[in-house]
Amino acid sequence: MKDWKKIIKNSERYRDFTILDEPMSFKEFATNHGDIDLVQIHSAEVIKIGDYYDLAGFAGHFSWKNNTLTPLDGDSYNENMTVLAYDWFYPITIDGSPSKYSGECLDILVGDDW
Repeated sequence: MKDWKKIIKNSERYRDFTILDEPMSFKEFATNHGDIDLVQIHSAEVIKIGDYYDLAGFAGHFSWKNNTLTPLDGDSYNENMTVLAYDWFYPITIDGSPSKYSGECLDILVGDDW
């Protein structure tokens, strides 16, 4: 997918993500960031909507603690999945109550190997 950087930059949902110069495995990326209570995976699968292209979107979530990936939704994920872009966020709830996740959480945009 040679135009993936352009598609991310043009995507309303993902344009503020930090795009990696070179994609890397999640394990390599996360090792530099310590424990993460919540990681949300977004698929970089390109889809056509009308006359433009966008990315498929949310695919699942897991935690990363002690260098171990633990699914939070019953699915399985590959710790070596390719990270293309990321965005840190603080979780909020719709009603304003405290989130069960502490600290910064992470959205990652990944290739098709998750």
